[in-house]
Amino acid sequence: MVESALLGDIRLGEYVMTAEAGDGLAAGARELRFITTAALNGIYHNQFGGSEAMTSMRMGPLVDTPLLLAAESLDLNLRVDRNTTDCSGATEQKLRPDFLCWVANVLLFKGEEKANASDLETAIRELKAKMATSWNPALLPGVNMPCMFAYAAAGNMVQFFAITSCGGAVQTTAISDLLNIGKPIGRIKVVHHTLNIVRALAAYAPRAPKISMALGGTIKKVGPGGAVLSSVEMFSDFVRKSVDLSQLHGTVMGYPELVNMYRTLGGVRCPNLVRLHSGCSSGAAGGGGGSSIRLQSNGTTLVLHLEPVGLPLHGAPASEADLKQAVRHVLTGVAALHAAGFVHRDIRWQNVIRLPAAASASTACSQQPPSAASSSSSSPAGADVYVLIDLEHAAPADYALDCRQSPYWLRTWPAADVLLDLATGRYTRQSDLRLVAAALMANLPFTLSDAGRDLRQQLENGQVLSAEAALQHAWLAT
Repeated sequence: MVESALLGDIRLGEYVMTAEAGDGLAAGARELRFITTAALNGIYHNQFGGSEAMTSMRMGPLVDTPLLLAAESLDLNLRVDRNTTDCSGATEQKLRPDFLCWVANVLLFKGEEKANASDLETAIRELKAKMATSWNPALLPGVNMPCMFAYAAAGNMVQFFAITSCGGAVQTTAISDLLNIGKPIGRIKVVHHTLNIVRALAAYAPRAPKISMALGGTIKKVGPGGAVLSSVEMFSDFVRKSVDLSQLHGTVMGYPELVNMYRTLGGVRCPNLVRLHSGCSSGAAGGGGGSSIRLQSNGTTLVLHLEPVGLPLHGAPASEADLKQAVRHVLTGVAALHAAGFVHRDIRWQNVIRLPAAASASTACSQQPPSAASSSSSSPAGADVYVLIDLEHAAPADYALDCRQSPYWLRTWPAADVLLDLATGRYTRQSDLRLVAAALMANLPFTLSDAGRDLRQQLENGQVLSAEAALQHAWLAT
């Protein structure tokens, strides 16, 4: 069949010889011959009927397979993923490309796939609309954004593009002819363009910035037996978080109570406290694809769309000045949470994110801190902002619950006599303050100043009555 295809189309024979002669990535490799054979034979390309799933199946052998083969031969840190529809709605399809390819967490190649050739222009428009930058620009201020490669596939029609973004304006430039993958020469050309793109990715890889979480990527926490306990997926302006409430240890509130808490906090508008994404409805309808908080149809998985998008922290900042800023902002978030009638219960560095000044400036106008703490929480112009996140372990502040015993005791807590009310075992507002001292102001990579040690000791001993009072301490006032 391959020989007959080559003999039946002179253009095809000439193109294959040219492509193989000029391709030094894996010339002569057995795997490349298999890819070429599959492209010529047209697996899945003779199927009748059209759907996006069928288009994806057709593109896989032409893009994914040669891409991964070339990356392996070049020892390139590359991974690919394809979009799926979650069981609670199609929100991700509207915001995430159908095909994604990252090099070291930098999104450099993507694709949009449609069922019919008549939808090609729609696919091209979506290339501009969905994740048109390689990362969130505000999270890496001053770093030049690379050109992104992309393809639009609709039915049998495929075209490759280069995407550039400047000042919010996105431009797509065609870098290939319109290719028909219903014919062998069209399929071979798609493989050839894919290999050329890998060359460009390999050339860029040594200069790729270090990014903690990929745009469009997913980080999963997996439990015994492979069950997904939670996952976090980054979009351009929000984070999608899924949590299996049935597997979450130490929680106090169920789904209805969490919905009520997030609705209450929606009116607080504190820049140092996580909130539901304002771009979606905050309604709690179980099947609503546009809701910022919902329960999947399995009845146990909570899905949240949260903002702002920031950089995760895995430990204390390297300097006392940065620690002071972080503690000030966390206490501001705690003050807002307490004023709304809730306690956090899980304050630690892993539940704090940092927004570089460029990112925080975009949200500062609409997010105002609580009036009681506004004077203490103001940040100098151009300063980073820290945000307290992860409210799944929160509880009503006046909840009469003995937390000395499982399942309400959290494994990350210090000893009960340090944190909880000695008489009742309750977790109170002052417990949050003690947790700030134990989790954020101890085991530092530097020696804390006398004023910092004084605040830490006062928080540990319960001498500070509220987060607002802590914000007035001399260490945070300078």
